[in-house]
Amino acid sequence: MKDEVNPAANRSLHAKAERAALEAYIAATATTMGRRMKLMDRAAARVFKMAGTPRDVAAFYAVAVTALVLERMHHRKTV
Repeated sequence: MKDEVNPAANRSLHAKAERAALEAYIAATATTMGRRMKLMDRAAARVFKMAGTPRDVAAFYAVAVTALVLERMHHRKTV
């Protein structure tokens, strides 16, 4: 896989996916946490897919991005 479409190698692509997941998190405040996480996954995966990342890799990294964003949000609330 080329570095341009590899979320582990392309920091700007990863950052865009994080922003998309965060926006989905904020926009979905009135939903359940399960639904919210699903929307975050989809938002991050969409960024990766638009860059040309293979579908299965995009889905894998989308879950990782969602977990990262949720951890940061939790840490932010506890500090």
